[in-house]
Amino acid sequence: MPAVIAAMIVVALSPHAKDVIAEWLASAIRIVDAETIKRLVPSLMFLIFVLVSEKFGISLIASTRSWRSVIIRGLEEDYSIAPDLT
Repeated sequence: MPAVIAAMIVVALSPHAKDVIAEWLASAIRIVDAETIKRLVPSLMFLIFVLVSEKFGISLIASTRSWRSVIIRGLEEDYSIAPDLT
C-alpha cells in the first residue's frame, strides 16, 4: 500500500515519471498512443490504489472472521453458560 501511494505521488509531481510510464504502457499495449495514456496515468494510478485497498480490506475481514471463529470455539470449550438455580 505505501508503494502505491508513493507511486501516485511521484506520478502527480513528476512529468518525467508520467512520460516514462506512458511510453512503457504504449509499447506494451500498442493500441493506444503515448499521449492518450499520459493523460490517463493519474486515473490508472488511482484505480490501482482503490483495487489494492479493497483487496487489503477484504483480506482483513477474512482474517478477522477466521480468528473470531477460532477464539469462539476456544471459549466454548473452556466455558459454558448455565442458569443459576440457587
